[in-house]
Amino acid sequence: MEQSSEFGASELGTKQYWDNRYATELENYKDHKDIGEVWFGEDIAEKVVDWVEDLGTSFKNKPLIDIGCGNAHLLFMLSDLGYTCLVGTDYSKLAIDLATNISENTENSKNIKFIQANILEPNSSAKMCDELSNMKSNDTKCMKYSIILDKGTFDAICLKPVDESNKDEISKLSKKITEDQDKNNTTTDFTARNSYIDFIRNIIEPSEGIFLITSCNWTEDELKNHFGTHFLPVGRINHRSFTFGGIKGQTVSSVAFKLK
Repeated sequence: MEQSSEFGASELGTKQYWDNRYATELENYKDHKDIGEVWFGEDIAEKVVDWVEDLGTSFKNKPLIDIGCGNAHLLFMLSDLGYTCLVGTDYSKLAIDLATNISENTENSKNIKFIQANILEPNSSAKMCDELSNMKSNDTKCMKYSIILDKGTFDAICLKPVDESNKDEISKLSKKITEDQDKNNTTTDFTARNSYIDFIRNIIEPSEGIFLITSCNWTEDELKNHFGTHFLPVGRINHRSFTFGGIKGQTVSSVAFKLK
């Protein structure tokens, strides 16, 4: 699908929304051992893990990070498959608390480190790389990440409002179907996207590092446009497709990139 789409600011782009969501999921886990929602579903998660496995066994002991890890479902799957240097980060402390609680009752989770951080902050990339020096499982002593995964986090960042503290306005925006949800929409924090891209550039291993992003908001071509200045597409995941009005597309897009 070649047409460009754009989204206005939404409560899904706010930290408060995710804090509230993970507070509920953490309570549910403590009460019923329910791990919460698998973002985009189990089928997509399995495809992402299969794609990572296809990179080969040489990546199994190299640093891998899941951006916006939530309940860390992806990381637990990878740990079960023998990946030994895993990091999950999320800006919601409650998400990290949920992931930590689940890890305490999950086998093969000792090689996973959870870090609460806002990756849009200027020093976050240095912090994320510094953490690798403290990981006993980082046998390679590599100080950058060979595999970076994102399943829905960039989508949320693209919905971030300029002023997250204005809760009433955000609530109105999230319910409103507008004509101004385009690149001139002044309510959306477009600088957050650039901060995200800078973060990925700063933590990826420059020679062999792979960044695999999965999105339900952007087509493959749009993802390539977002990241094409600094990254080269090197792969994709086939997802279920549909045809509408003679145009073929997918409900979910996954594209892999390397630094140029």
